[in-house]
Amino acid sequence: FMASYQKNSQTQLMNSDQENILFLTSWSYDEPLTHSYLLPNVRIVRKLISPEIKIFVQTLEKKSEPMTWEKQKEIQAIFAAENLIWFPLKYHRFGFRALFAYQLSFLRLLRLVWQNKIRVLHAFAPAAGTAALFLHFFTRKKFIIDSWEPHADSMVETGVWSKNSIAYRILHWSEKKQCEYADALIAASPAMKTFAENNLSPAQGLLFHRPACVDTRVFFPDTSHRIGIRNKMEWAGKTVCACVSKLGGLYLREDVFRIFIAGQKVMGENFHALLISTNPKEEVQALCIASGFPLSQITHITVPHQQVPAWLSACDFAFNPQIAVPSKRFGTPVKDGEYWACGLPIVIMPDISDDSQIVSDENAGVVLESLADQHLADAIHKIKLMLEKEPQIKQRLHQTAIKYRGYHIAEHVYREIYT
Repeated sequence: FMASYQKNSQTQLMNSDQENILFLTSWSYDEPLTHSYLLPNVRIVRKLISPEIKIFVQTLEKKSEPMTWEKQKEIQAIFAAENLIWFPLKYHRFGFRALFAYQLSFLRLLRLVWQNKIRVLHAFAPAAGTAALFLHFFTRKKFIIDSWEPHADSMVETGVWSKNSIAYRILHWSEKKQCEYADALIAASPAMKTFAENNLSPAQGLLFHRPACVDTRVFFPDTSHRIGIRNKMEWAGKTVCACVSKLGGLYLREDVFRIFIAGQKVMGENFHALLISTNPKEEVQALCIASGFPLSQITHITVPHQQVPAWLSACDFAFNPQIAVPSKRFGTPVKDGEYWACGLPIVIMPDISDDSQIVSDENAGVVLESLADQHLADAIHKIKLMLEKEPQIKQRLHQTAIKYRGYHIAEHVYREIYT
């Protein structure tokens, strides 16, 4: 499994030049994960297979206001330019009305599969895997679960759901069935195989391992962007900590500002925090004030994903605020690869995917002992010493990103499946 997969007599899922693919997600088009994670992997598959094969990409649009016709046409044109077909569905908050709405959405997906000769259902993450699972039951098409990880347990462990909730019961049941029925399972971490055997069901399909990979030609320590942004933001002489994340839910909230306070205490006025987040500015300002962190030492922005590499190049280190619950051992943080690719050492909690171990093995940052004040300060001290003692750290960490998060890893897995 660590090497790549388990072969059997039906290794190749695609065996016809005219059999099409449906990628399913639970993310909307505008969500960062769509652009940093979903679409890069779809593009790899697009390049590997015949241009005659149609690829449909389903998104789940979560906006409170309906998307305008002009905006839909604009997005459709963006997909068409890459020989992809966009298929948006509307998100409904979980409840009885949502169950009816999702039945209609499922019928739309069924019609899409039947009318377009779709042979492979390729779902990203277990939530989208639930829709793919039921499509598989009705159509018997090939079924791939990508980013295979225990999402239901993660929602409970972080307090988003209760273990008695209907949402948890449905997704946990679905995750078991995905193990049993998926033709291929692409795990975020090799450890997922053992977790599934002990907590879900043994995987019956082909097993692969692909972490969240990053385009290291786009994410790299860009000196020109670094100079330009730091001059513009008046960061001369500052040590800037990047945090690209939502606040709350599966991620830390108030504790993010405690790590910023530790940075201020260790580095004084030379410390600055860059928070790239979709959280409202009023919420971020309130959290700053409540924590006692100076508003003058934080920059909070929301930018398109294509602008993130430039901002990361202007920073010096990064903080991953994922909550260290047991299920996170089996996930795959997208941002860690982007941080390393831009040359940033990471402050991270223990047992976050394989990344905490990579940080230790490759001296690629600091693993926090806990969220106690002293441990936060110790971590910042260690980062400070790393930056002072290793002038070429950005170049070294870019190579770490290539080793552990390069696109060649994803290309190898998708080539085994689709060619």
